[in-house]
Amino acid sequence: MGFYYHSEDLEAEAILRKCANRLDDAPTDINDIDVTKRDAVLAEDLIESEFTSDWVTANYTESGAIQLDTPYPELNEESREKEQQHLKDKRGQFFYVIGEISGEGTTVAISALAEIRGRAAEEKVEYFIGEYTLGHVDPAK
Repeated sequence: MGFYYHSEDLEAEAILRKCANRLDDAPTDINDIDVTKRDAVLAEDLIESEFTSDWVTANYTESGAIQLDTPYPELNEESREKEQQHLKDKRGQFFYVIGEISGEGTTVAISALAEIRGRAAEEKVEYFIGEYTLGHVDPAK
């Protein structure tokens, strides 16, 4: 579901526009974009947020078997700890972007989670927009 975005800065309006283009119920002929929130979010806050409710990962059972693609809310404590450590050690800095998109006589809210992945060509930064949805999502809930 996610997508990559290369830019010199974290341009919230551009991210919301790209998300709107990928969401079925968002207007495609956009007149206005109003960014209401753009802020960093810590991995330890992110892991319990609404953004991660649909995440899937490996679940390490007591028998040593690994159940792949287990929804995060169903993970056992050991697996949750491993996933949190993985986020802290292996992933980039996360930002959330929340805003209102207007067009075609309607206004919708869009929430997105962007991760800084590293340097891209031409002095740009690579962002990965891993989660995006219609509505307001509190990333640190």
